[in-house]
Amino acid sequence: MSTKQLSERTEKTAVPEPLTILGAGSAIAFGTAFKRKLGKKKA
Repeated sequence: MSTKQLSERTEKTAVPEPLTILGAGSAIAFGTAFKRKLGKKKA
């Protein structure tokens, strides 16, 4: 395996999709905020 093949392989696998991470984080934040809002209405 040459150095060029190695660098190509690590570039493809090491880069996470930023949209997926941001989407998951915003979904968790939205869910938490929504639960807190619902909890305050019932109390």
